[in-house]
Amino acid sequence: MDCSMMSFTLKNPLSPYFIGITLAVYLVTASTLPQLLKDFRNKRRFLLFYILTGAASLGIFAAADFFTLFCFFEIMTLCSFAYVGCDESQASRKAAMSYLMYGILGGLVMLFGLMLIYWRFGTLSFQQLADTSFTPADTPVLYTAGSCLLFGFGAKAGMFPLHTWLPKTYTAAPCAGTTVLSAVLSKTGIYGILMVSLCLFQNNPAGGAWGAALSILGCLTMFTGGLLGLFSTNVKRTLACSSMSQIGFILVAIGCSDSLAALLHTVNHSLFKLILFTIVSFLFGMTGELDYNRLAGFANRKRWLKLPFLCAALGISGVPLFSGFVSKTLIHHGIETCMHIPPFADINKYGICISFQLSPFADVYKGVEWIFLISGGMTFAYMLKMYFALFHNHPQEESCREDTCIAKPGSLSIFLLYAFGFLCPAIGLHPEALQMILVWENLKGILISLSIGALIYLIFIRTCMMKQESWEGRSHIRYIDIYPSWLDIEELVYKPIFLKILPFIGALFSRAADRLMDGLSIFIMKTLLHPRGRSHVRNDHPLAYAAGKLADAVFTLVHVKIRKKPPVSRASYADLFTVGSTEFTRAARLVLYSVSFGLLLFALGLTATLVYLLATLQ
Repeated sequence: MDCSMMSFTLKNPLSPYFIGITLAVYLVTASTLPQLLKDFRNKRRFLLFYILTGAASLGIFAAADFFTLFCFFEIMTLCSFAYVGCDESQASRKAAMSYLMYGILGGLVMLFGLMLIYWRFGTLSFQQLADTSFTPADTPVLYTAGSCLLFGFGAKAGMFPLHTWLPKTYTAAPCAGTTVLSAVLSKTGIYGILMVSLCLFQNNPAGGAWGAALSILGCLTMFTGGLLGLFSTNVKRTLACSSMSQIGFILVAIGCSDSLAALLHTVNHSLFKLILFTIVSFLFGMTGELDYNRLAGFANRKRWLKLPFLCAALGISGVPLFSGFVSKTLIHHGIETCMHIPPFADINKYGICISFQLSPFADVYKGVEWIFLISGGMTFAYMLKMYFALFHNHPQEESCREDTCIAKPGSLSIFLLYAFGFLCPAIGLHPEALQMILVWENLKGILISLSIGALIYLIFIRTCMMKQESWEGRSHIRYIDIYPSWLDIEELVYKPIFLKILPFIGALFSRAADRLMDGLSIFIMKTLLHPRGRSHVRNDHPLAYAAGKLADAVFTLVHVKIRKKPPVSRASYADLFTVGSTEFTRAARLVLYSVSFGLLLFALGLTATLVYLLATLQ
């Protein structure tokens, strides 16, 4: 493959689904732009990079090789960075810089992984890599290259521990941009991880360990995102943490080699977040607020938002008869399957008996199953918290009033919101989905998860994060942010490492290397290059030496003979002149052979040419 040329294809079975997600998200968000950008000061800049981000995303999903995917991936990162900080507030600038830092670092690590793959296998084509028969000798290269690609794509998807940019960026970005970030850009990272797993580790002996590692990272991602979502009192931040948690579910599905479950939950997650972030965009466009306490009672008066919100909330929680139940059940099946190796036929005197053996990673997937159920429960808990905060809490003293409505959504955006909202129960009521409900094992898993979520809401959220208050004779709930502000991995760990510890180690190493080279140079000069009693300075600079001797003679004549003063012990002018001549020669040689001197001469020559041309033209 010639890496100087990009290649595209739509024959990849995953591409149509991801392209469809992108087009649907841009259709809905475009319908909300007139409302959201009504008073936005940098409207043209946002629209430009909003469109470029969508075009780059389509290029990613249509790529036929990793090189093309990488190029459009970097373009998408730069374009989305430009609109994240589009309002130029301090929070958005800080979030945009954090997003860009992860994007650049992830891109550099990805590039190293691509170089390893091309060096080892001579191609970056998806199809050729999928058809390659890997040998045990290729395993170290596959693990190294796969880890590098996972770092880059995982950073974009919000995978733990590369997730710290996600809550900040989603909260600070414009609402339409947040919808694109959650429903499309995070899926570019998922798409990349899917292609790495399918091309490098499918039908590969190294795939078992790769899948187990990916499942562990998925568990950490889903649990951390769910935990952060429970603590949040900002609507956009809660949905941002929810996006991180659902990305963890998809990573577990990929780790279990269940592409169908991963793809279905990816489509479901984009659908859920498209609905939920669109509702948040409506609320923000009407009030300019995102805090639970400020929105209390306002959304309750907008009852037309309740039905699509419930469809998405119940779907993302995995409630039966909704689409999320189908994808989460398939993921649960994949986890249970990974606890065993494929069945084999045991023929004995009683006939043929299908037997199972525990896989080498059975204990890992047992833990994955429980974290999966607990994380699903946390999803149900924070969606309950958001629903009651928006649609059942009474207004407070500082709540948004009806007269604070800034801009109302258009009829087209409302129609699209309901159309996509009804897709959630429509998929859940599919005949094959209804058959899954009739299986007790499927219902048992989701009932355990929902029960855990109900207990978390009743025991933890209502007792620790909600405070009963009264205003104008009516009681209302105030949501309290009890999450410690100092507990931020980026501020607590990453920034000190990259801004203090690593520069200190680098400076220490450089200083030690500099002293070592100085000592080595002095040692060589005093041993191998020790002077043999011959003055090179005198012989190399005879004119300077002669001028110095003449100056010594003049000084002696004036000071001793004429002024009648006693002789003075001082340095000889001959030595001073020769040393100065040596230093001047050395400096002149450095200047003459330097790039700066060459550029200076080039500039002078170009200036002289321009002056000559101007003079002749006159």
